[in-house]
Amino acid sequence: MAVSQVNHPPGKGWKTFAQVAAAMPRVGKQRIYRWLREEIAAGRMEAYRGSALNAVGRVSQQVWYRRRQRVRSPRQPAPGSTDP
Repeated sequence: MAVSQVNHPPGKGWKTFAQVAAAMPRVGKQRIYRWLREEIAAGRMEAYRGSALNAVGRVSQQVWYRRRQRVRSPRQPAPGSTDP
């Protein structure tokens, strides 16, 4: 029997579409997909295409989503201060 290959996203904070939709119970699927596309295009969210086992145990394609982590710029010293 061959070992099935699953490809899960690296790191933490990833959610499947079903998990995203469960967090937005009064919003329809198409509106959620549209919102995800807009957020990804704006750079506020990222998507990871991988694979996971489905309900019957077969490997299937899966997409995970998460908010991009903000990269904060180093704090600038106040004008006129002598701090390096």
